[in-house]
Amino acid sequence: MPRKILFVLGMLLAGPASSQEVWLATYGPGAEVWERFGHNALWLRDEDRGLDHTFSFGYFELDRPGFHRDFARGRMLYFGAASHVKREFDFYRQRDRSISVQRLDLTEAQFRTLERRLNKAIFPPPQYYEYDYFYANCSTWLRDLIDEVTGGDLRRATEGRVADLNFRDHVRRLLWPSLHLYIGIHAALGPAVDREITVWDEMFLPDILAREVAALGLVTETVKFHESTRFSTAAQPPVTTPWLLLAGVVLAGLMAAPALKRQPCRFTRWVLRIWALVIATAGACLLFLWCCSTHQAAWANANLLLYNPLMLVLWMSAGRSLARVGAILIVVGLFAALVLALWPGGQWNLDLVALMLPVHFAALWAWRRMP
Repeated sequence: MPRKILFVLGMLLAGPASSQEVWLATYGPGAEVWERFGHNALWLRDEDRGLDHTFSFGYFELDRPGFHRDFARGRMLYFGAASHVKREFDFYRQRDRSISVQRLDLTEAQFRTLERRLNKAIFPPPQYYEYDYFYANCSTWLRDLIDEVTGGDLRRATEGRVADLNFRDHVRRLLWPSLHLYIGIHAALGPAVDREITVWDEMFLPDILAREVAALGLVTETVKFHESTRFSTAAQPPVTTPWLLLAGVVLAGLMAAPALKRQPCRFTRWVLRIWALVIATAGACLLFLWCCSTHQAAWANANLLLYNPLMLVLWMSAGRSLARVGAILIVVGLFAALVLALWPGGQWNLDLVALMLPVHFAALWAWRRMP
């Protein structure tokens, strides 16, 4: 069925429109890493003025000079944008991302306040703001605006309620089963994302905001414009520790097998050196995020014990005594990582420990057999 017909049918299902309407649009996840957590927008309609646009936040410019340097240091300059609703909905349909809209029960005065605040925050574009994944993203902007125009009702209803899942739980459930994204981002997050959060905090996710706005009684109509056939999300984080432990044992076997020869070949030495370089590089990135950036979610990261920069010293050192000292420190760190992973109330990285420990010990054993 043509997209225009679908759009008209959706509007008919929504019923007759008043002169001023506010809809909360919620978009489902997509293929790219920045699409995995969904997106949302406020859709404002005023037939008398020809207003039929969405307003949203969380946009960035990859080609802005200094963007990658600022991003690495934690200074993420993002901005908001407005778009005609048909153009925006067509874009999300093309990306096969779900589109759901909820009509909010707001007065004309609240409509005017909301429109004024949106225009001030977006125009003239770009109006940059300091982005944060959990505290200042696309969804928190809309959460705060809705809370403002409703006199703080949304905050009062959610700030005192403890969420069932914390930040890490949500990250894990939304990134799985993309293994490289799961391991990379999960490993980069420190203990700050493991703390207990409230439902107010949890509304950093668009689908949670949509749920809570409805629970507050602000929604009078809900219309589904598009249902994705490719992307969906789990309600709970996956059980990953047994599978990653199995993967770690298999990788450990592959790492140790070449060293079983009486005289390990040069290929084995280069495999170990490449492994050391990869781990040390990952560890250097984690160390940079902790010491040289404002990404607080990455600070004090226990995964530095798994992705240890000392791995570079171990295999690249010219002095055997220094290499032995490095090996001892790495082993101590691995045992410390296991203890911390099992310690209640700390940083949750048990699945990463299960993956990395067998491989590390196999690599250390193989290294000791090197002539």
